[in-house]
Amino acid sequence: LESAREDLDACLDHAPTDVEVRGLLVELDAKAGELEDAIARARALVQEDATRTATWTRLGELHEARAARRLAACQASIRRALVR
Repeated sequence: LESAREDLDACLDHAPTDVEVRGLLVELDAKAGELEDAIARARALVQEDATRTATWTRLGELHEARAARRLAACQASIRRALVR
């Protein structure tokens, strides 16, 4: 994943507004588990152009994944507390 990130970052150096490359970085961040970075990138894309419906959908999915991750962490904490 790191090699892909370096390649995409190099592409952005030449075309910093390229929506396709920026969208690929959103996906790369998500696959790497870096949900906050993915959300920030997707949010920037929709703030620039609110008509990007696919990006809005992906942003919602990323928020859902972040919530699921947080919920799982909370449930694990509760289980540990109840076992004691």
